[in-house]
Amino acid sequence: MGDENERMVASVWHKRILLLEERVSGAEAEIESALRHAFHLVQLAPPPFDTAVYNLPDEAEYESRLEAGRYVQAAEALLDSMGFQSEIDFREGQFRTKISSTIIGASAFAKAIGKDSCLLLGWLRLVNQAAERAQEKEFKVQHPSLRRCQFGQRPPLSER
Repeated sequence: MGDENERMVASVWHKRILLLEERVSGAEAEIESALRHAFHLVQLAPPPFDTAVYNLPDEAEYESRLEAGRYVQAAEALLDSMGFQSEIDFREGQFRTKISSTIIGASAFAKAIGKDSCLLLGWLRLVNQAAERAQEKEFKVQHPSLRRCQFGQRPPLSER
């Protein structure tokens, strides 16, 4: 991930999350581009969100998933990067998911025709919730090894 100088301003980052969520919700979403955009937003996550990212694959590995058309695996990597869990099923011609996070202490729901889009949309909605809570000063990192990160201190690598 980038250093502090490469982070986005929180309000700009949140707007990008909202725009991407809107795009993925639309019928004409291009999933490869949307997944790539989401990955880059994770890389540029401002405090306090950067403290919740602890398991992001390197960019070359992520790109290889996209180039191979393994979009579900790419979406799952986004979930894993922040310790999110998903429950997903397929009914009435759509995937439906519940994405939850003990780190953020919240959950979000999504439905879409494609499993990859459904997972990405759920991830975006949960990150959006966290961003809204951060604006209201209610965002807290709940992961035990990351609690000290509330004030921008990153845990030692041995604890990530």
